[in-house]
Amino acid sequence: PTSIPTSSKAAMSLLSLGLLAAYFAGGVQFMMNQEGWDAADAFYFWCMTVSTVGYGDLAPTTPKTQAFVSVYAIVGLVLVWSIVSDYYGAVQGKLQSFQAKLLKMVGIELVDVHALPIDKHTPEQVNAKIKYWRRYLLAMLPMVTLLALFVALHFVRKESSFTEAVYFGVVTATTVGFGDFGFLDEEPLNKCLAALGVMGVVVVFANAVDECLLIRKRQQLRHGKIALPSLEQLETLINNKRNAGEGDYISEADYVVETLLKGELVDPQILLAIRRSFYWKANAASNGKRNSLITSEDLAALWKVKNMAGAPGAPTLDVDDLLGHGSPR
Repeated sequence: PTSIPTSSKAAMSLLSLGLLAAYFAGGVQFMMNQEGWDAADAFYFWCMTVSTVGYGDLAPTTPKTQAFVSVYAIVGLVLVWSIVSDYYGAVQGKLQSFQAKLLKMVGIELVDVHALPIDKHTPEQVNAKIKYWRRYLLAMLPMVTLLALFVALHFVRKESSFTEAVYFGVVTATTVGFGDFGFLDEEPLNKCLAALGVMGVVVVFANAVDECLLIRKRQQLRHGKIALPSLEQLETLINNKRNAGEGDYISEADYVVETLLKGELVDPQILLAIRRSFYWKANAASNGKRNSLITSEDLAALWKVKNMAGAPGAPTLDVDDLLGHGSPR
């Protein structure tokens, strides 16, 4: 199998941006026609709506626009956030790498657990090396930086007290949006920029919280506080496999699956779908017999079926070459 071509990724990115532009353009035009708002107010309203901040300084006033917003807002929450999350996810790794380098410059260096071989470092030794406060700091840095900038701008432009600026920033980032502060009285350009800034703060805050929760779960898992099977559970697992005639042992895959399920780290239905997919791929060239491995024969059989079906993008290949039986090139 091949990765998605760069041209396809570019086309998908353009399509996503096109959908975003079409969504906001349609919503803005509707509110301009029905509520008599200008374009900046309408754009500001939709940004506050899909970000779920909802300051309340603008709201639909007629049954027609209220009904439209009720449906269009739901569409926006699904469409906008799925696209925005994908884009932020694409840059998050690079952003964290850059921040890690900045922290290293001031003497705060993270431990790369992938550089610690499994057969040379016990879980206890890994835990001793990891400084989790540094990982939390890295996860929180984008949120703190953007929130500080947001607070500073509000403090300068609104002539608010520092406490009010911090309060407004936190209320915005957490999407509480009481409505006692807002940007409705700003100039059109500043209003639109502020609306985009609000969406940025909400996205970064949500991702920072999610990353901190993930770090916490890793920390608990490495310390054996969640998920890791007990000796009693391992014994039960071996007995079940023995009774099913599947051997008198626990493989690494068995242990991983048991840990994922016990710690609720994966949805059971997703795991079942993955196992079902593996079973039928491993079954491709084994004449219906249960197989715990995907062999080169299985892979060749799968490619053969895909080529016979004329699947787009499937490479033309010689099955004997794939199996290593072809003539050297």
